Amino acid sequence: MYLNRRKSEEAKKLYRKIINLPYCEYIEDYEDVYQEAIISEHLTQDSILYLQKRDVYCEQWVKAYMKAIFTGGTCTTSRIEAKHRIYKTFLNSRSNLQKIFEVFIKLEKIEIKNYIEEIHVFKESEEEIFLKSDLIKTCKNIYSSYDLNKVKLNFLLASNYDVDIIKTNKQWYKYL
Repeated sequence: MYLNRRKSEEAKKLYRKIINLPYCEYIEDYEDVYQEAIISEHLTQDSILYLQKRDVYCEQWVKAYMKAIFTGGTCTTSRIEAKHRIYKTFLNSRSNLQKIFEVFIKLEKIEIKNYIEEIHVFKESEEEIFLKSDLIKTCKNIYSSYDLNKVKLNFLLASNYDVDIIKTNKQWYKYL
C-alpha cells in the first residue's frame, strides 16, 4: 500500500485511517474504516486481500476488541518487542538484579494503573449505552433504579448481540 505516496489527498487520508486501525477505540469505528478501505478504488486487490486476512484476527490487534482482555497496556502485534523497548529505556547491561526487579515492579504498576483507567472509560461508555436505550427509558417509568441496576449487566450483554435469520431453516441465531 503506497497510498501515502500518491498525489490524491483521498488516498493519503485512507492511508492514515488504515494505519490507525489498530488504535480504534470503538468496534463501529474499526468496521467503518475497514469497509471504507475494502470498497476503495485506491487499493489494489493484493492490499484488499491482505486487509481481509487480517480482519479475521482483528480481536488480536484492534484495541476496541482487546479492551476486555488484559494486555498490560500494549496494543501492538509485537507485544514482546514493545515491552523490550520500554525496559531498555530503564535498564542496560550493567543493571544489577535488584535494579531489574525494581524496574519491572514500577512498570507493571504503571501498566496496571493504565489498564484500570481504560476499563473505567470503557464502563462509562457502557453506562451511556445503557441510559440511551429506549427499553431502559421505558422501564425507568415502571421499575425502580434498584431493579434496573440488578438487570443492568444482563441488559448490557444482551445489547451487544445481533439477531439474524439463518435462511436455511428460518430459525433465529444469536452471535456476538
